[in-house]
Amino acid sequence: MTLTKNRAAELRALYALWTIWQSELGRWWAMRAGNLTMDQVAGGATATVDADDLDQLAERLAFQEQIRTAT
Repeated sequence: MTLTKNRAAELRALYALWTIWQSELGRWWAMRAGNLTMDQVAGGATATVDADDLDQLAERLAFQEQIRTAT
């Protein structure tokens, strides 16, 4: 449990523009703060992402940040 809490805290610090939480069913979610441009959406950016675990969520957030910085 502590490792999960630490990993979640690390992701929250690394991705400060995202709100990260775990659902009651155990799925991890992140919601982006702010608006997306049409170019970002066309490039695959989304306002929310979800994942089975924190490692998968980290991968998806990294991809979303690549899109944000590329457009």
